[in-house]
Amino acid sequence: MKKNTALFIIIVSLVSLIVFYTGSPAYAQNSQASANRAINEAQDSIYMAYKSIAQADQAGGDVTNLVDQLNTAVSLLEEARDSYGQGDYSTAYEKAVEAESIAETVKQNADDLHARASFARSLQIIVIPVVIVLVVIFSYIFIKRGWKWLERKADEEFLEMEIGIPAEEEEE
Repeated sequence: MKKNTALFIIIVSLVSLIVFYTGSPAYAQNSQASANRAINEAQDSIYMAYKSIAQADQAGGDVTNLVDQLNTAVSLLEEARDSYGQGDYSTAYEKAVEAESIAETVKQNADDLHARASFARSLQIIVIPVVIVLVVIFSYIFIKRGWKWLERKADEEFLEMEIGIPAEEEEE
């Protein structure tokens, strides 16, 4: 019986300690600070994602989906701020962390898109002039050789022509 009583006292003490700790102002302050920190980090991540999207757009990438995803993060950040203002720090923290996660993913995708778009633009700057030069060279060669071939063909046909007297002149 003493073992059960001692175990009961330990469990009740632990539960009381947990309830007291989570209800204490120190815990609430810690949640408030964590929520505030998470909101600030989410805001910074959203700003960095926005800058990356702007760079990808300037490089010629299609940023439509990235902008939609970033708008989702902004909405979550606003919800986190609203929850924070209402004193619901755990919801504010969760929403802010989710917004930060989305913003980080958007930033990575925007950086990748920027790299691909920059490479494509560089490739266009190099490839298009090279193709134009090659087309001009091949056109010149084709025209030059083709013209000579046409002249030879015309000369051969001229040489193969038979000179004859028309039928009317033969009778006279």
